[in-house]
Amino acid sequence: MFECHTNRCTAFARDAGRSLCGASAAAVPPDDSGIFVLFDVELCELYDTLLYDLCKMVHDRLTAIKFSYELTVRNARTQRQEVTRFLRLAVDTAVSMRGEKLNEAVSLLSNCMPRLVEPLFKYGRNSVHDQESEGYELYHAGLEWRWLVLLLASEATVEESCEPSSTVTSVGKESTKSRRKRRSIHATFRALYRDMMVDLLELVFQLFRINTVDSLVDECPFQCGCLRSMWVGLMSLAERSNGQLQFWTSMDECLPTVLNGRTDGYLLKLWLINGLAGLMVNDVPTLAVDGQAQAFVDELLNEVLRADCREEQMRVVLVLLCPIISGRFGGSVRHEPIIALWAYFSARLNSPFLLKSDSIASRGCVSQSIAGFIEQAQELVLAASEHQTLRTGLDARCVNSFRMFLMMLAFVIQHFTREANKKKVQIIFNRVFVKLAPNKYVNMTEQAIYNLGLMLSTMTVATGYPEDYPRVSRHMQMVPFDGGGGGGGMKQPVDVAIRRIVMATQAHMALLVLFSSAPSFDKTGHVLEFMRSFEEAHQKYGQRLLPAMSAIAEGVLLLFEKAASRGSFERGELSLIDAWLTRYLHGPGTGWHRLLDALTSAMAHTASHSSNRALTEAIMKHVFPFVKEQFMKSDPAPSSIARLAAQLTLNAKTGDAGEMMSFLALFNTFTGSSTADSQQLLDYLREIVTSSRMQELDERVIVRLWLKLALYYGAQELRDLTRAVYRLDEFRALCDIPEYDLLETDAVPMHLFLRHVGKRFRETHDGNEQLQLKMRLHHLFQHFDRWIPEPTGIVRQRILSVLVLALKECDQAFYIRSNPSCLYHLAFQQYFLPVSVLTDRQLAADYVEDMARVWHRVMDVLSRMAYQSDSVIGDRVINMLTKWLPQFAKLPSKAPREMVRPLLLFFSGSGTNEALVKYAMPRVASTFVELQRCLPKPNALPVMRMLQWLLQELIASADYAKVALFERLLGLPIVMHAVMCSASQPTRGIATTVVYDMVASTSGPSNMVRDEMRTVLANFTRRYLPIAADAYFVFMCRLADRNPLFIRSLIDTVREELVQAERLRGTGTDSFLRKSLYRLEGAVEASTAKLTTTRVENT
Repeated sequence: MFECHTNRCTAFARDAGRSLCGASAAAVPPDDSGIFVLFDVELCELYDTLLYDLCKMVHDRLTAIKFSYELTVRNARTQRQEVTRFLRLAVDTAVSMRGEKLNEAVSLLSNCMPRLVEPLFKYGRNSVHDQESEGYELYHAGLEWRWLVLLLASEATVEESCEPSSTVTSVGKESTKSRRKRRSIHATFRALYRDMMVDLLELVFQLFRINTVDSLVDECPFQCGCLRSMWVGLMSLAERSNGQLQFWTSMDECLPTVLNGRTDGYLLKLWLINGLAGLMVNDVPTLAVDGQAQAFVDELLNEVLRADCREEQMRVVLVLLCPIISGRFGGSVRHEPIIALWAYFSARLNSPFLLKSDSIASRGCVSQSIAGFIEQAQELVLAASEHQTLRTGLDARCVNSFRMFLMMLAFVIQHFTREANKKKVQIIFNRVFVKLAPNKYVNMTEQAIYNLGLMLSTMTVATGYPEDYPRVSRHMQMVPFDGGGGGGGMKQPVDVAIRRIVMATQAHMALLVLFSSAPSFDKTGHVLEFMRSFEEAHQKYGQRLLPAMSAIAEGVLLLFEKAASRGSFERGELSLIDAWLTRYLHGPGTGWHRLLDALTSAMAHTASHSSNRALTEAIMKHVFPFVKEQFMKSDPAPSSIARLAAQLTLNAKTGDAGEMMSFLALFNTFTGSSTADSQQLLDYLREIVTSSRMQELDERVIVRLWLKLALYYGAQELRDLTRAVYRLDEFRALCDIPEYDLLETDAVPMHLFLRHVGKRFRETHDGNEQLQLKMRLHHLFQHFDRWIPEPTGIVRQRILSVLVLALKECDQAFYIRSNPSCLYHLAFQQYFLPVSVLTDRQLAADYVEDMARVWHRVMDVLSRMAYQSDSVIGDRVINMLTKWLPQFAKLPSKAPREMVRPLLLFFSGSGTNEALVKYAMPRVASTFVELQRCLPKPNALPVMRMLQWLLQELIASADYAKVALFERLLGLPIVMHAVMCSASQPTRGIATTVVYDMVASTSGPSNMVRDEMRTVLANFTRRYLPIAADAYFVFMCRLADRNPLFIRSLIDTVREELVQAERLRGTGTDSFLRKSLYRLEGAVEASTAKLTTTRVENT
């Protein structure tokens, strides 16, 4: 009847296994004569007296088995089969038996039946599953025999209840006897039922005793499938007893006998109910749970609450309660169990609900973000969406008891929401809030606020009725920011108070975000109260509340995102823009750029909405000062600054530039800053020029800003702005650049502009039109020096290059002699010849290098202007030479060729440039080469070196025309310097070397060079021989050693000058002069002979 591999729960649920005892199920059918053989006794039918006699035989056999120590598996199985056959036959034929003998037979059998737990004690757990052991046979034999005896008693009870009343004698004495007999039969059956319940509970207890608490959630309370059938049979018998038996009442009465005073008996009860629920759902769904079962469960929950469970136990309790909460046990979901559990957790909100074995990650109660807080609530609700996901989510090893409770709470709320049972949902909310007294809010710790916030968030996500939001909002507002922190009003450490406020802020913001899912709910009241409380806390703790402000900022991001998707910011979102925002923006390490992006997006979404004005005013009050400050900084800032500045400008009211917050005033504020980062300005202008309000701006200002940014960026970066500028009338009045060149190529915008401006000016022959164009350009570049006050690096290089190009392409348009603000004067006063250069101050090396790159181009521009007739331009020419040449000679870590390169490019020019060289270089000689009382002038040394390197480069490049020009313009001053300079001055050696180089250059093929050098030395002889003959002849002898052939060609000139000197002295022939001339001639001859000898030897 009982085999572990056979599931007979359905049969037991139908009739407690009665159908398995039919005659057809008898192991040995009768033979042809209708005779049965039981216990070696032949019989043809089973009647009362025979049944009793056979029961005596069974009694003797069972007694023998009980005391047998040599029982084999085969013998045990034979005994089991024979007794089982007899009992099944007895149950099947009990309907035909009457009288007291049947009751006596049942009593006799019940007295000899073994207890179900005895084989486990004697043979161990192998007796449950090991089919090759005698323990298995005896264990399952006990199950069969006990159950068949119970069925026999049940049949006797049924038969006695069905006996017709006419058979009862009219004599009162016999009637009383009949009643006593019926009471005896019913009492026997109830006793057997109770004994069976006790034994089955004892088996459950034995399993419970050997399992740890946390293993209960994975273990089954039934040793084998046969016990499942027996528990189902007990419920079936109680259901068919017409009220004589109550399964749950009987269980409640029997449990104390088994538990024997254990304090954790509630765990066993829950474990058993959990197992029975599985049977009723999976195996026998036809069995119903009555009101007594619910009463049993309610009392059990009260027992759990009275037990004051540890966290480990409570986790297991909640897992085992899952069938009850989810309605799988009982058939329907009830709100009473979850409310009973809330009574437990409401008193422990300050607890973290953790075990010592929990990981460190699970110990923190503070969520890292508002989104994370909300995600936790949503995960709890998602896990509770269905029974299966709820059971999976209830993991006692990973999830604490409070989160399990929240899953169950979410499951119940969702269930009633799906059923549209609004009343039940409101009952749950009411019962939850009733347990939260005002003093409990005051004493909440950080952990308690986290738990409360997570619960309210979970309830908000789970409910489908926005009508519940106001109550949730009110109760969250009851949590004071500066509470007792669990200390009953005692003063708490500052860091504890800060963490508590941060936690409360996270909870508030998470709920506000969740409330946004209901567009009809106005959060204004909640936000205003929250802002008031936060302001009071900030007055006490100051900027130490920056983490809380970060939480508000994150919440604002989420709220504004939802409001933007909804298209309305009139549900409390605008009230969040308050004084905290200003403090947060100035706090260190905050991610304020994301918040500013959200504000910008909000302004864009509400551009045509009635709430835009209130939003703009709030941002102007609390955010604009920060945006302005960041915009004005020279350091790069996130693009959110520029975008928000643009939105504030576009949303400003129309008015004059003098009005403080008008569109023009804000535009001038942001674009007029000389310190603003160029990328900020570019991002700002992109937003402005693509809006409809661009037409309110002065076109010249837009063009000017475009030109300013063109000093920073190329064509690609300026493409959007260039498209807008190209359409302006002011731009077209200045130039006519082909659209393709400007908008499709990578040509430098500023260069294109200047070239086409110059082209337009040159092609305009009408004087008035030229004047108008000249004035337009003047107004456009009037304050060019203020565009970028102190440029450096590549920007300064671009400015210098642009200025050169402007003056080159259209010098007449940019030069106004009497106007110091014209571009020409600004270029020289601020960039080419600033005060620092004119006063010979120490200049930055990079500035000198930048000027060295364009200096020769500036000189080329000046060469085209009227420098000879215009003293202003002439002065610029002289200063460009005399002020910059010493600076170029000071360039650090530069080879001489690099230092002299600007001067070489200038000197090597042709055409107008050569004329400028002839005009300016004599001034260089007079300023640096000529002596002052035999001493060099300031900066003579670096300039003399520059001239030396210049001559060397000219000679090396064989540019004899320029060598001749050099000697013509500078030869005589250099020779005079080499002779007359004090010997202690280093410039004398440099000058002497230059003279040697000039004399050496005459050995080349150029007659022009020889002629110029001959002229230089002739002039030198004419000036110096009469006044210092001795020094003159010494110097000439040294030159003769260097180039005797060239000096020989000068002997006649020297002789003529000598005669002229004697004539001027009036003393006749001067023997000293004659001897000196003789020595010079001798030196020439000696050097010539030596030179000839050297050539012969080389040949």
